[in-house]
Amino acid sequence: MSLRVVVDETRTRSRVSSKGARRGLSRLDFGKKRDPTARSSRVRTFALIVSLAIATIVVLANTGNLGPVLHLVAQVPYGDKLAHFVLMGLFAFAISLALGRRESGRSPERAARLGGLGVFAVVFVEELSQRFVATRTFDLLDLGADAFGIALGAHLAYRVLRRVPSVSAVLV
Repeated sequence: MSLRVVVDETRTRSRVSSKGARRGLSRLDFGKKRDPTARSSRVRTFALIVSLAIATIVVLANTGNLGPVLHLVAQVPYGDKLAHFVLMGLFAFAISLALGRRESGRSPERAARLGGLGVFAVVFVEELSQRFVATRTFDLLDLGADAFGIALGAHLAYRVLRRVPSVSAVLV
């Protein structure tokens, strides 16, 4: 018995191939028609949640209210750089996925580039603004960790967008 998944733009079906299935005795059909706009809405919601979470972290850091979290991060070797890498990678991944929605008409490559460059521009301005905030310090190594995270996040989004016929099927 082998499991074969058939994917088209509007349906995903699983069929079990066996002697019984060929005779019509047994057939699995898990595919329901799904609304592409609902999937796209999930991707946009995911990007919005990630964006708001990062904005909240920036505001808390700028006001000096991120103390307990910073204490935990400081206990991990290179925890600050790792946090920059992971958070900005997630940010770039979410934004690139949102930009690559099928109805946008963008190619996966273009969506990943726009997402990565857009996120880097925002992060670069935010990192430079730390020079003017008393509770923050500008660090080129943070910017480097951000850049590597953004590159990885945008690349992963590109791979997902390239493989999945419906961009938001990842979040279903």
